[in-house]
Amino acid sequence: MSDKFQQAAFPTYERQQSHGIDMGLDLTGSGMTLRDYFAIRAPYPTTDQINKEMNRDTNLKPHDDPHKPQLRTKLEVITDLAYEYADSMMISRNKKDK
Repeated sequence: MSDKFQQAAFPTYERQQSHGIDMGLDLTGSGMTLRDYFAIRAPYPTTDQINKEMNRDTNLKPHDDPHKPQLRTKLEVITDLAYEYADSMMISRNKKDK
């Protein structure tokens, strides 16, 4: 995934001191990424969207074959759809940056 997908949405800063002298703020954590923020703000998928994804999974693994990946849970499907939305937002955002 590109670095543009990993941009910090809410970086955290901490005041630094050396021998009692204020040295200003230093970045101490990147916080959540902008992609994470977009995923959080994604609209909740419709029942049809969720069922479509779950049916697609079942069709890819019709007999619960142990040699294929596990079927996703409903929560995993919802989360994956949120990140698909976020990826789309990031792509659209990057087009506007050019």
